Amino acid sequence: MLPRLLFNASEQLCLEHTDGRCLPLTVPFTADGAIRPATTPDDVYVLVGASLHPDQGSTAAGSWVRVDFIRLDSTGQVSRWYCNGEGQYTHQEIVEPAMSPPPKAQVSVLNPAFVEQARRRLNDFQIYTLLRHCLGREVAGRYLDGCAAAHGPTPQARHCRLVVIYNHNFLRNCPGVHEYYRARFPEIDFVLPCAAPRHPNYFAYPYGSLQFHGLVYSYLLEQQRSGRADGCDAFLFVQDDLLLHPGIDSDTILAQLQKGHGGIFQARHPFRFDNELWMWTPRVRNALLNQLDPLHGNGFEGLYPAISCNSLFHGVSDCFALSRQLLDEFLDRLGPMVAANVFPEVALPTALFNTAESCRQPVLIRPGTLLWGKDRAQASDPEFIRAFIASESMFLHPVKVAFGDSETMRLMREAAEALQNARSNSTAPAA
Repeated sequence: MLPRLLFNASEQLCLEHTDGRCLPLTVPFTADGAIRPATTPDDVYVLVGASLHPDQGSTAAGSWVRVDFIRLDSTGQVSRWYCNGEGQYTHQEIVEPAMSPPPKAQVSVLNPAFVEQARRRLNDFQIYTLLRHCLGREVAGRYLDGCAAAHGPTPQARHCRLVVIYNHNFLRNCPGVHEYYRARFPEIDFVLPCAAPRHPNYFAYPYGSLQFHGLVYSYLLEQQRSGRADGCDAFLFVQDDLLLHPGIDSDTILAQLQKGHGGIFQARHPFRFDNELWMWTPRVRNALLNQLDPLHGNGFEGLYPAISCNSLFHGVSDCFALSRQLLDEFLDRLGPMVAANVFPEVALPTALFNTAESCRQPVLIRPGTLLWGKDRAQASDPEFIRAFIASESMFLHPVKVAFGDSETMRLMREAAEALQNARSNSTAPAA
């Protein structure tokens, strides 16, 4: 049998032999083998974990241990230390994790303090990637799985599904967002860049913050092809740092769409190519007008038959609703703009407004409250939050919804509970 890697009660990384000996590894960087937490900006080395690698034999003498450290300010390199079957340090090397796939045979142990230390600087996809390259896919997968919120069974009644989009992979915040909205939406999905837990309500696609329309498109296409889209009547897409008004829930979205609307958006702004006040105009202009140009384009030549350059719109696309009835047409219009890399805050409203007009189900304009620059400090002002709650605004952006212990979130929860109670009382049968 093989030896076993473990952390003892003193947080020493040890090699436990089958004969009962438990030998702390003599890794020079950690002095006596104890973990040194990264507690200051200068103390950035963190022990990720270790892997046991049997040689041709299966005895302790025929095995060696690989121990990986990273610098939290430079995750492109791993300091890799090697110990023999007696736990004695032999040599080290500096490797690039992206060029160093994990070995096929290993018994890995994860430093229990690594995740806490790494989260101070890294997003969850970066942590997942380092774990995958240092300790293997299964250890990395268990990290993602552990971040998932618990979800209930899929609802059977008519409902609007809330879909939370993450521009950056901060999976760790999903449980907080789920907890805040679960009383208002019977079904909540999370869509993240590149990696997600093995969970039916989590999805991952290879797009980042400047291409989040690709996350929307890929998610909806998968829902359509799997038949899961048939289980709901509408989709409400929100970014993870967008706070819905306490009065917005599945029922209110459906009630608004059932009045003949195909979607909901915060404003209707036609896009003009000469709008130099908007910083994204040159990118949109190149994607639409120079799509085959080798310097500025994207090499996608199927845009013109699908998209009219005379019917373009732009606007903050961090919150919008789409009726299930419009899904097929919406995908047909959004897909070419994803392929051409048209900026999402033109691609999404253009696809939504054009689809709605084509299907004769106009978009309902429901404004939101946007905080830019110094105005963002108002999100922490209780009076400002009370005024927002009393308004007809659909959302407040940006606000860190996952940080549920803030005064802002406390006021929002109280308002949502009061509105829910009022609705329940109004529908209760008379005594």
